[in-house]
Amino acid sequence: MPLTKALCDQNRYVRWNAAEALGKLKDVRAVEPLIRALKDEDEFVRERAANSLGKIGDERAVWPLKEAVSDDCEDVKVTAKEALVKIGKRR
Repeated sequence: MPLTKALCDQNRYVRWNAAEALGKLKDVRAVEPLIRALKDEDEFVRERAANSLGKIGDERAVWPLKEAVSDDCEDVKVTAKEALVKIGKRR
């Protein structure tokens, strides 16, 4: 899946756009790469990854999102909490 490979691109804007696009596709194959993106050095990539995981709604993302609630960036924390709520509503 080319978009998941883009999550590892050197350019943060490429990673950011890839994380956002994967959420729009809602493809469960993107869950593991997006979980890894929660540890990206760029806060906008982490925030987009959390948002996309919430859109996909796969339960594999629950624990990584719980960890992201402790992120240094407030936007990542808020988005991770929102993603957890979305996943919880699908249960």
